[in-house]
Amino acid sequence: MRERYRVILPIIVFAMLLLLAGGCDLLPGGEFLGLPLTQATPRPTETPAVVQPTATPEQEEPEEIEEEQPAVETLLVWVPPFMDPDSDSDAGRLLSAQLDLFEALHEDVNVVVRVKAETGSASLVESLVSTSAVAPLELPSLVVLGRRDMENVARRGLILPLGDYSNIINELDWFQYGRTISVISESSYGLPLVGESLVMVVRSTEFTGLANNWASFIEAETPVGFLANDPQATQVLLYYLALEGRLVDDDNQLVLDETLLTQVYTVFAEVAAAGIIPEEVTEASSFEALWDGFLVGNYPMVIVPSTFALQEKPADTFVIPVTPITNYDYTLGRGWMLALADPLPERRELAVELAEVLADGRFTGPWSQALGYLPMRRVALDLWGSSTQVQRYSAISLSANPYPSIEIINQVGPILQEGLLAVLNQTLSAEEAAAAAAAKLPLED
Repeated sequence: MRERYRVILPIIVFAMLLLLAGGCDLLPGGEFLGLPLTQATPRPTETPAVVQPTATPEQEEPEEIEEEQPAVETLLVWVPPFMDPDSDSDAGRLLSAQLDLFEALHEDVNVVVRVKAETGSASLVESLVSTSAVAPLELPSLVVLGRRDMENVARRGLILPLGDYSNIINELDWFQYGRTISVISESSYGLPLVGESLVMVVRSTEFTGLANNWASFIEAETPVGFLANDPQATQVLLYYLALEGRLVDDDNQLVLDETLLTQVYTVFAEVAAAGIIPEEVTEASSFEALWDGFLVGNYPMVIVPSTFALQEKPADTFVIPVTPITNYDYTLGRGWMLALADPLPERRELAVELAEVLADGRFTGPWSQALGYLPMRRVALDLWGSSTQVQRYSAISLSANPYPSIEIINQVGPILQEGLLAVLNQTLSAEEAAAAAAAKLPLED
């Protein structure tokens, strides 16, 4: 029995221990039979992880695609001072409005005008030369030049034949001298804008009953002002060319036709003998001085460039063609033209379009009148209003011819001037003065 108990007892104890291990939380305290019971530390209940929904990428608002603005093209135009669009004058306002009109038709174009002197180190020509050498891309798209300056820069390759881009110079309403001065070596290099010609300005009260010829003036003993003390001998040159005298022979040598020059000097010899040459005429060395003498009444008639009469418009005066030496009117004229100098080939057509807008007769008519210059197109002159004025200036413009080149004038002029002064002072006859002048040509190298 004891042996059986000895065997069974450990089994019972072990079973009870197992029972207590699984349900010890049913007993008060933490002891069993006086012994502490080790209670397992309960595992913390894990909070189930909250499964966050997959983040949907925030929908980005579509970017606003900015419309690409067209690049603004700048057309640079160089002009002489009398064409300044910012001048406080009717002419300036007209030009400014025409430029605004062009910009309005071309929203991506900006026209910039810069004023350059006509002479000196900062002149239009010198500025073209220096800019071409230092910063060729800064050259203007268009530049306004006189004939002599245009020849100068064309020889240097600083302007382009405008005829390669425009044919409006072939339109029929140009005055012939305007078309002629635009051409160099059979190529058009400019679009004429305005011009001036030598004219006779007379006081109406003094001219009544007189015919426009030297015989009439001599008979009436009417003093006439003309530029005698002129190194370029403009008056003599005008009459010599009116007689179709040549200045250059077939060998490209300077010449003077003695017979034709005698005819010219004979006119002045007769005028001198009649005593109708005021002392101021032989003393004045510029048209400004000659004009001043006319304004103060030293002579009732004077031969000057048309700009003097058009810009000052003295009372009781009117303009007629220069007193002719032949049976037809003949005068000398010059003009200012838009030449193409744009360094960028892709911009040249646009520059020429601007040139055509500025040379349009519907614009140059009122603009030239406001400037005090002659228009170069018949349609422009028709817009001047007064039919009498239009007829007179039309006759003058139709009889205008280009000046010879400045190189020829600078060589021949002093020779012709010397002969003229000798005739007016009556120290040489017309024949003697002509022979002396002709003998000095051709010039020796």
